[in-house]
Amino acid sequence: AEAATAERLRALWLRLRCRQMRMLHEACQVYQIPIEQAVQPKKVEVWSIKGLPLASVDKLCRVDLREEVQVSTALGWLVHLLVTFAGILEVPLRFEMRYPGSSR
Repeated sequence: AEAATAERLRALWLRLRCRQMRMLHEACQVYQIPIEQAVQPKKVEVWSIKGLPLASVDKLCRVDLREEVQVSTALGWLVHLLVTFAGILEVPLRFEMRYPGSSR
């Protein structure tokens, strides 16, 4: 009886894992994050989400005000993807996400 129960639990766990993988794949299809090689002035990896560039942490504090909306939008989509992944995988995030809304 214990062996049958263990086998059923393993089968359920595998089904859950397959469903999680499928859901992660679907989320990645919505929020695609391609890596492109920027050639100028030196080879640097440039990440983007849904066509908007993701700035590196050191560049975030020096963002031009004209790019603020793009950077905020890209970071918002990235956080939403992270929260979605955490929900699918049922893992807690280290920091609580707050949704104060947008001023735009």
